[in-house]
Amino acid sequence: MLKSLKMHGLVIKDLDIVREMDITLEDGGTSSVIPVSLKKPKKGEEEPEFSDRGTTAVTYEGFKVLKNHMKENVIKICEEMLSGNISIEPCKKSTITQCEYCDFLSICQFDSTLGLNKYNTPKLLPQKDIIKIIEEEANVKGDERDGK
Repeated sequence: MLKSLKMHGLVIKDLDIVREMDITLEDGGTSSVIPVSLKKPKKGEEEPEFSDRGTTAVTYEGFKVLKNHMKENVIKICEEMLSGNISIEPCKKSTITQCEYCDFLSICQFDSTLGLNKYNTPKLLPQKDIIKIIEEEANVKGDERDGK
C-alpha cells in the first residue's frame, strides 16, 4: 500500500529536510515515502551519505540551476509560439504518448501516419547525467556572460 503512495520527483539533498519528510528513514535504509536511500555512515562519521541508487535528490544550487533551465525553456517556447511556430511535436516514450492524455487531440489533428507529423522522442538519460549536462550548460552560459 505505501509503495503505491510513494512520492516521485526531486528532493532537496539536505539530511535534516529528508528526515523531517520521513521520520522512519534509518541510516542504510530506503524511504517508503520519498525517493531517497541513505548509506550507512562511514567509520568515524556521524551522518550517512545519500545513496545514488534509489535517490532523486539535488542540492539547493542544483535545484536553482534546474529552475533557471526550465524558466529559460518556457521563455524559448513562448517566443517560438509568438513568432508563429505552432508545430505539433508530442513526446513519445516507448509506446506511451502524451496524446493519450491530451484534451486537444481533436483540435491539433496530430496523426503519426502522416509524413508531416512526427513524435519528439527525447534521448532517455539517467537523472544524474541530465542534471550534470544542465549544470555544465549553466556554467558555460555564466562564463559567456562574465566574458570568460
